[in-house]
Amino acid sequence: MVKKIFHSSIIKNTFWLLSEKLISIFGLLFVTSYVAKYIGPENFGKLNISIYYYAILQAVAIWGSDTIGVKRISNNISSGLNFLYSFSLYKFIVFSLLSFILEVYFFIFFDRLTFIFSLAVFLSSLFSVMDCFSLYNEARLKSFYNVISNSIGLSISLIVRYFIAHYNFPPVFLSLSIVCAGVIPFLIRCVIFYSTHSRGTLESINYNSYYIKYGFFTGAGLLVSSVSVFLYVNISRILLGHYSTLADVGIYSVAMTLGTMWGFVNNAIVVSITPKLYSKANTDSSSLTAFTCQILISLGISYSLLFLFFGERVLSLLYGQQYQGAYSLTFFLIGSTCLSGLGMSISRFIISHNGYSYLAKKSLSVAVLGCVIGVVLISNYKIVGASMTAFIIEFFSLTIMNVFFKTKVMLSLFYKILSVRFFFNTLRSFLVSR
Repeated sequence: MVKKIFHSSIIKNTFWLLSEKLISIFGLLFVTSYVAKYIGPENFGKLNISIYYYAILQAVAIWGSDTIGVKRISNNISSGLNFLYSFSLYKFIVFSLLSFILEVYFFIFFDRLTFIFSLAVFLSSLFSVMDCFSLYNEARLKSFYNVISNSIGLSISLIVRYFIAHYNFPPVFLSLSIVCAGVIPFLIRCVIFYSTHSRGTLESINYNSYYIKYGFFTGAGLLVSSVSVFLYVNISRILLGHYSTLADVGIYSVAMTLGTMWGFVNNAIVVSITPKLYSKANTDSSSLTAFTCQILISLGISYSLLFLFFGERVLSLLYGQQYQGAYSLTFFLIGSTCLSGLGMSISRFIISHNGYSYLAKKSLSVAVLGCVIGVVLISNYKIVGASMTAFIIEFFSLTIMNVFFKTKVMLSLFYKILSVRFFFNTLRSFLVSR
């Protein structure tokens, strides 16, 4: 079973996803910190606040089509491509309308620099929302195409950021790097897709209004789930901007960077295993999910220990004394990142059991609970309350809120996750099978 699950294509896909993040790590640790030090906590908060709002708007516009598309492509390539192509029109209309309302809000309630940053985030996010090629590559375990395009786009974006900070250009020019990060990868993936597929395959991709209706009704449950997830993930940052200062938002953003930068490993592992989880040939999704979660827990513990010994020194070296308040916050965010990775894996497990409706109800409940907890903690404890909120929400989402879905199945899954014997037996079987 383990040999079939961890087929070489999955392992290769995971390493491709991991290799992409080497440039991201360089950018986060050096270029982004260089920019943060240059523009200061307040302007760094302005740079990030619109990103948090647009993360929620993207989830609304996508309408669960990413999960539906990956699942359809895993079972039927032609059907999946037609679905993604047809549903793009719906995503464009919804995202454009919502973005117009959000931009009016930024224009009225924020200063000119924040408004310009928000326009740049809009352009970058629009291409991300319309990007069907990334989902196709993910479902077909061809993430090396995503790696190539994202790496080029990110490299150009980081170079632009570095030169703007190095030559002391006004912060408004950082908008160029934001746009590059979204537009360039999309264009490269588009060229790769059309150059690597036959004319017959391309001509078979057609618009069909049926897929819009299908995506609208099928994705409604996933919409509630995905929006709620983005809401309770970003609620701490949004409420912090309301109850505290943009300087605190900037410091919290640094803590988020250091606390979540290792999360790409979680994402790479879960994304690579998901097609196998959805495959009709998979007969033991529980063991696959449990072993995946155990790997993620091991990674979380390892990163926590590394940050405990070296984190304060790294923070001081890269960001300077004005961001030292981020150190203690980071431990909460490391924990929330670990819990988030586990939640992502278990959510895919629930989807494999067609638990769309349950995920929608669960995520909405967590979002409401998160808002209540966030208002109480952040209004009283400001930046510390924001980091505590992130951890508490992820803990409730992973544990209590998941138990009510097929209780016996979930308890059995959690038992496997907590079983040290299961971990070593599975690991031993995997190593022998290789």
